[in-house]
Amino acid sequence: MLSIDEINDLEKMYPTAIKQYNSLLKKYNEVLKIAKENTDANEYCLQSLECKIESLSRENDKLKEEVLNLRGQNIQYELVLRDIKNTAKNNIKLGCVISGGWLEQKIDEVLKDD
Repeated sequence: MLSIDEINDLEKMYPTAIKQYNSLLKKYNEVLKIAKENTDANEYCLQSLECKIESLSRENDKLKEEVLNLRGQNIQYELVLRDIKNTAKNNIKLGCVISGGWLEQKIDEVLKDD
């Protein structure tokens, strides 16, 4: 059991303890507010980055598709040009003149898909 003097000493310490508690509570709430603001700012930044990543991903997919299409066209052009080259080479060996209509037809075959 506490003596009267000990109780009186505790009662004298109580207002100081309350002030310290209130001061710590105020600091705690300030830190909590700052942490929440930072969390909100971080969330906004993350959402913004996610939107940019999704947009870039869609653009990359479109570019990838375009590259594949261009590769396909390039292969088609190379095959036709080889055919033209081989036909011209064979006709030159045979002493034949290449028909302009045939060449135009081959070129048109390639270009009609564009």
